[in-house]
Amino acid sequence: MPRRDYSPASEYNADYSNSPLSTSSAPSTSSAPSTSSALSTSSAPSTSSAPSTSTPHRRTPLSNNWHFNFEIPWSKMPSEITRKLENNERPTGCERREVIRLMVGEILTICPMPGKKHLSEIAREMVLMYPMSFRDYIEDIVVGTGYDSLTKQLLSRVDNLERGKTSLYLKRQASSTSEGEDQPPKTMRLDTYGCINWQPQRPPRGETGETQERTKEELKNMHITRSKDTKRIEEKMVATFYTQRSDIIKGMETPVLVREWPYLFDMCGMMAHFKELTGMDVDKEAMSSKCRRVVSYLMSREKKSKIEDILADMEIAKARHLDADLPGCLMLLLKHFNEDQAKMFLKVDETSRCGL
Repeated sequence: MPRRDYSPASEYNADYSNSPLSTSSAPSTSSAPSTSSALSTSSAPSTSSAPSTSTPHRRTPLSNNWHFNFEIPWSKMPSEITRKLENNERPTGCERREVIRLMVGEILTICPMPGKKHLSEIAREMVLMYPMSFRDYIEDIVVGTGYDSLTKQLLSRVDNLERGKTSLYLKRQASSTSEGEDQPPKTMRLDTYGCINWQPQRPPRGETGETQERTKEELKNMHITRSKDTKRIEEKMVATFYTQRSDIIKGMETPVLVREWPYLFDMCGMMAHFKELTGMDVDKEAMSSKCRRVVSYLMSREKKSKIEDILADMEIAKARHLDADLPGCLMLLLKHFNEDQAKMFLKVDETSRCGL
């Protein structure tokens, strides 16, 4: 596939005939003698001495297929990274982030707002060039396309550099708390990553503020009485999703949310809210299969002495025909990131779980 060097100068398709630099070497069109140029310029300005009349250069509209001709700046990589790539070694996390920074810096000189399809193609070419260094795989099995993680890193880097400049951020006006004061409204920015229903515009049809409040009180009572009617709970959580989001977006404190929306912190209510927010239904079986892959990966990466207690507990659970993958995955992740388990779990006596 033919490639083109996209240096900053090649972004422009400008006519330099009107440039002050280009016209300075051209014959003067002034009719006045050169010995009286000071006088002639007052009556008949020369085109070679009037840079203010030159036409400004304009950026040529960029083709939406520019990414197919993008030249990956391998020559700009640090020597240690280049050595690893040529020896089919995987860069460290720090080195990989450096590659991403260099890559995005080069991309933004060509296209100020690259899309996912552009970045995905560039990530694919990176993996094709150095598959052993960049391809996504677990135990020699390619994960997804093989370049999903690179694509996500490129997207995140672009989003960070363009933060606040794109439509990914919704802006809302928070009115002043005291009425009658003539103060400028406060602007708050909210990101919407992964969400399709971040800020619902109105309640469901047939719902009003009174019905929303009444349903919320019913949910609170159901939580107090430890209701087991999961289907009814989910229906009521969906019906009050508009009010839940309003409370969350306006910054309601977590202790208040726990009191006003207790099912947001229980599995059934949390899953109902997540589905409305993202449009995705959490499949427990699919989650369990993903956990097995994560467990397999962590077992291959961590020192056995570090995780042997967790592995022993998982074997005991499997011997009792219990699902060991999900809890084992969580424990291994905590160990991998050196998290303190005491801060992650609340241990209670077995008898205190009555009614659950």
